[in-house]
Amino acid sequence: MKDNKKFHALERLNLKFEMKLDDSYVKSSVMSILSKLSRNHRHKVHLHFKTFPNADVARQNKPTKYNLSQENWEELCDLFSDPKYQRRCETNARVRRNVKLTPKQGSRAFVASRYAMRNDDQEPNQMDFFKATHHSNDKGWTTSEAQTAYEKMVELQSTPVEEGAEPKTIDDIVDEVLGTRSGYIPGLGYGPKPDKKKSSANTIDLEKRLKNKEEELNVYKSNFETIQTQMEATRSALLAAGIQVPSLQFSAPNDTTTS
Repeated sequence: MKDNKKFHALERLNLKFEMKLDDSYVKSSVMSILSKLSRNHRHKVHLHFKTFPNADVARQNKPTKYNLSQENWEELCDLFSDPKYQRRCETNARVRRNVKLTPKQGSRAFVASRYAMRNDDQEPNQMDFFKATHHSNDKGWTTSEAQTAYEKMVELQSTPVEEGAEPKTIDDIVDEVLGTRSGYIPGLGYGPKPDKKKSSANTIDLEKRLKNKEEELNVYKSNFETIQTQMEATRSALLAAGIQVPSLQFSAPNDTTTS
């Protein structure tokens, strides 16, 4: 999807829905979903294009659905005829064949599926949603990898918590098994916005620990300087009494070399 089309799509969405598009996470998630919808739409149009023997014939047979103008259709025909685009399609097809966690919902967006599965206005948790989108009573699991992943989640959920340790939440378990990247969870789509409070708490804790270490280091430096001053005074007194002593050589407190 071109940038100008993305901008117009965001404007239309803003008119219909209340969204915090000034939030970078929300905006990037929406943009990614729009890109996916655009790809799905282009794929359907491409299938129509491929029913004709060549691009010239296809240009004369604009699809009646998909809400395309003749100009839009001809632009797409040019795109579908481009050798670079055709090679990219072949590459993407190979990648899709290697996908290990294939959901059974087709092109339907994950967010729409989660919304449809609400119970008393509560969306399913991530484990339940993963099973619902990768398993059916009639056909079983979509892939063996999806089954293995879910069984690992169940195993982690039933593992006894060690004394003094925090129990793992379902979100923690799913993240551990499936992994995440920029808020996207493989096989589940875009998850909830990262918890800023938790992130802030971790940052505050790290800053506090760093400050304690700095204060501890300052104490060591102060003690070192006091000892150095006392030893210099002792040496001066010995020299005044006519006792020869070697000069004192000090290394910095963090210097591990010896004199």
